[in-house]
Amino acid sequence: MADQVRPKSRQSYVCKELFGEFFREIDQFVSKNKLPSGKIVIGRMLSLCKQPEKGHKSISRDEASKLVARELRHDWISKNVYPMTEASIAKKIREDYEKFKAILKQDSNQSRAKSDKWGESTKSFVKKLSKWAYDIRTTNQKYQKELESEHGVKMTNEDEKFYQDNCHGSYKAICTETVPKDWTRSKTRAEKREQSDMNKRDELIQLQKLESDRQKEQMQELIAEEVIEPITDPDFSDEVIKINSPECSYSSSTVKRNLRSSTKNSETQPYEDPKKMYPKVPIRTGRKKFNEDVMRCTVQCLSECKVTPNDLTLIIVNVANIIFKQKWVAHDFTCDNESENAESSESNEEDENDERHNKTIKKR
Repeated sequence: MADQVRPKSRQSYVCKELFGEFFREIDQFVSKNKLPSGKIVIGRMLSLCKQPEKGHKSISRDEASKLVARELRHDWISKNVYPMTEASIAKKIREDYEKFKAILKQDSNQSRAKSDKWGESTKSFVKKLSKWAYDIRTTNQKYQKELESEHGVKMTNEDEKFYQDNCHGSYKAICTETVPKDWTRSKTRAEKREQSDMNKRDELIQLQKLESDRQKEQMQELIAEEVIEPITDPDFSDEVIKINSPECSYSSSTVKRNLRSSTKNSETQPYEDPKKMYPKVPIRTGRKKFNEDVMRCTVQCLSECKVTPNDLTLIIVNVANIIFKQKWVAHDFTCDNESENAESSESNEEDENDERHNKTIKKR
């Protein structure tokens, strides 16, 4: 058999060198006694942003920076040093990683000359990443108080000294896992208080349920004790209710037969004249006195409805004549207005004629 050609295996890690500092790829974040340095952040980004093997999905720089920001933020909070928001940390990590990649690219280009200024800024950047912890401390006091209330622990003077040493000092201070007794007591009291509130809430819900069940039982007892009077109205008899009910088990022929019998009974009953059913109601009870009920109805309608007096008069007259078979006549307001205007004009003309006649007498 011919020898099979095996593909060359890719190195398991990537290592970049800048000014004597080595930045190695880190596949997994491991929390230590100190705050993580910039070399750990760059190593995590190198591991996440490298070209994936065949069959694996690649990760963008945005996704990688968010993942590393989440890891850093959790590690800082566990050491009781409160960081910025996750979005701000991810933005800073991506900017530093892109700057790191640009420096690598420019440093590997031997044909391009490097200025002294570029060398100094690059050395300062590399020193900041390797000699101290990667600083993501929040400067917003309001946000820090929110984190302290959320996690139930405030930053002490020792925590402040630990941060200053790791991010701006000798980078030698370490974080211990000891918990203050005061914090343990306050935490225990808070848990007991929360449990007590939950128990009270459960008791209140149980009492409300018992009260609702008791009210239902009382209502059922009242319904059972209530005496139902027999129906005397022919329109609501048992036969009509059975016919109109959706659970009726009658056939269509039975329903037709019942309806036919009801129509026959209605035909045999004598016809009642509506004029005899409704008595005549006079509008006036005297020469200068209106019917009190009619006037009360008119005033009530004017106070409750937006309608003019003339329109209301026509409505009342039409309802009385059509429905209650009265013989009322609506007063013609337009004719009255015209007659009043004519009378006023005639009186004005007579006054003018009198004045002219008096003037002529005086002249004579």
